[in-house]
This record gives sequence, structure tokens and C-alpha cells, in this order.
Amino acid sequence: GLKQREQRFESMQRALFVEQRDSVLAAVEREEAKHLGVFVEKQVPPYERLFDPTEWVKLFTRRGRPLAALAMTLAAREQANAFKLPPFDPDDPATQRWLDDRVDFWATRVNEETGKLLRAEIEEAAREGEGVVQVRERVRKIFSFSNEFRAERVARTEMLAASSRGHLELYRQSGVVEGKQWKDKPKVGGNRKPENHDRPRRTQTMSVNGIDFGPLY
Repeated sequence: GLKQREQRFESMQRALFVEQRDSVLAAVEREEAKHLGVFVEKQVPPYERLFDPTEWVKLFTRRGRPLAALAMTLAAREQANAFKLPPFDPDDPATQRWLDDRVDFWATRVNEETGKLLRAEIEEAAREGEGVVQVRERVRKIFSFSNEFRAERVARTEMLAASSRGHLELYRQSGVVEGKQWKDKPKVGGNRKPENHDRPRRTQTMSVNGIDFGPLY
């Protein structure tokens, strides 16, 4: 069911956060000699040498796409069985395009959010003139927070999106269901297409243990 899919995705997301934590901590160690153990005020913070969000997108995509595809396929097949609809084709070109776009969106957005959190901590460490020991603690704090709070939230968001899209793709492929009525009547203005609702909107931030992050990632 959906819960099992969320748990698999959450485990994958947690593992990625752990890999990123170890990578950033190793980069901090490399910076220690360059900065004599201290990030001095007015010195350019070495954030860009510690973490590059774009470098992680491919790895995220490679790990996450199979799970998103599986969630979409299982949800579609469950729906087909329940309503005796024609079989779902996971290799349909339009279905694959949506999957590519969604996975890229997740991989990019999560890494951007991680980058923002790290940048804020590193820049504050530089302003405070902290040493490498304190910077390491800041890095560990960010990834502990990411594993404890963000991973579960991301997994729920992505598995729900994939499952819901599986239903919609099944209806489209079957040709027997022309549309789907939204009970909450989401607003679609101008030329925006309904599928835009598959992309979560960030309208506020959430704070946990003093760390602010987007409501979804």
C-alpha cells in the first residue's frame, strides 16, 4: 500500500542525506588547512566548496526514479483492478515524460533546500568567527534535522504525487474516463493546466528546533 511505498522512499531519502552529510564533513576537513582552523569574519565563506546542489541531482534521480515509477505503476494497477479498467502501460511516452519531470523536480528542489540550510549555517559560522569544530556541529545538526523531519515529509509528498498521477494516467490511457472532478475545486487561472497541481507550491516556511525550511522539502 501507500504506507509501504512511503517507507521505502523515506529509507532511500535518509540514505542520501547520510551520504551528503559525510561528503560535506569531508569537505570541511579539507578546508581546515586553508583557513587555519577558523572561518574569519569578512572572509568569503567556503560554502560553494562544501556543497554543490547540482552535483547531487543525478544520484538522486538514479535512486529515486525506480521508486517513483513503482509507486505510480502499483497505484494505477490497483485502481484498474478495482474499477475493471484496461491494463495500465507504465511505458506510455506521456507517462514517462511526467515521471521524468517529477523526479527532476524532487531531486532539484530537495537539494536546493539542503543548500539553503547549509549556506545559512556556514555563513553564520563565518560571521561568528567559529572554528572547524563548531562548523562540523552545524553540519551534523542540519543533516540530523533532515533525517528526522525532512525525509518523512518528502517521502509522503512524492509517493502521494506518484500514486495520484498513476490514477490519472490510467484514466487517460483507458479512454473510458474523460475527466476527474476535484471536490476542493483547486483554482486554475489563465492558461494553466490541471497537471500543474502535481507540483507542490511553497507558500510558507516551517520551523523545527530553530531551523526554518520549506513546508514540503
